[in-house]
Amino acid sequence: MRPYACAAPPGMAMLTQASQPDAPMPAPTPDEPLDTSWWQVMTEAEWDAYRPGQHWEPFGAREVERVIAELPGLLAQGAPAFTVLENRDNAAKVQSLPQDEPGVILLACPHLPLTTIVSVRIGGEGNFVDSFYPFMQGAPNVAITLRRALLSPSRCQAILHGSLPDGSEVAFFDLHWGATRSLYRGGSAPEFILGLLAYHCRVIDGPMELPAPAWLAAVRRAAPDALPDSWREGDTIDFNAIDAYVMRPDIAPDEMELWGTVESVERLHHTLRGQGLFKVMASAGGFRLAMFVTDHVAQGRVPQPGERIGAYGWLNGALWWVP
Repeated sequence: MRPYACAAPPGMAMLTQASQPDAPMPAPTPDEPLDTSWWQVMTEAEWDAYRPGQHWEPFGAREVERVIAELPGLLAQGAPAFTVLENRDNAAKVQSLPQDEPGVILLACPHLPLTTIVSVRIGGEGNFVDSFYPFMQGAPNVAITLRRALLSPSRCQAILHGSLPDGSEVAFFDLHWGATRSLYRGGSAPEFILGLLAYHCRVIDGPMELPAPAWLAAVRRAAPDALPDSWREGDTIDFNAIDAYVMRPDIAPDEMELWGTVESVERLHHTLRGQGLFKVMASAGGFRLAMFVTDHVAQGRVPQPGERIGAYGWLNGALWWVP
């Protein structure tokens, strides 16, 4: 995505950037340099294959093109995004970034609960739009032990890799990376608010029988309790009986697929890019997650509480609490 030069909105020129260890790591102090040894940078080819523009597809097949065309108007509505750095205790934990790390300002365009976040790279040669993506607040907050940060080639965006309290692996796009990156350290377990923006969501209204895979026989012998009841015998399995979530790095590092049960559905008060959104709280494999479904994706069929769903989409999150 080609950088877009931009003038600073009013007041922006005054802003400045701000494997699990065997024993707990000591808390950093603001005077210590930030440890970036657990950061890894994507190549340009890897970033292009990741396709950040796909995050707009739930709003329409060509929505990213419309966002690009409207960038000047969006920037005119921009205000600094609200992050955990608004809390003085968190701000006091900020560590100095290495000198070669780019300065970043995050703008909420406009400053609403559902908005477009524009990441602006600040430099001596001017300010440039590095990226832009949809923002919505997920739920609930969950502690994630940080293992790796996978950065975009510009180093202004990142996908965080870590583990949930149950030990399962997770990777998600950090919506506030440019602002909050100096609060993180490898091996720590800050809390993040996660959300899944659905690319596809369907109501499971019946069985989908498939031939039992060869590996299933070994699992039936060794750990039958790990299987759905209907999978423990027979030549076929009901694929729709799965209750689980799984990361799909074969598609994108931060893409998740889940099969679960709807707990609640809320129509959000604000729209984004002209689309209404539903906040669907779902339980999958013992994990609760807020999933956002646009009108474009719902196609008039919104899941209801108690229904089973199958969905996949973009897992993203923002920092909630710093240990």
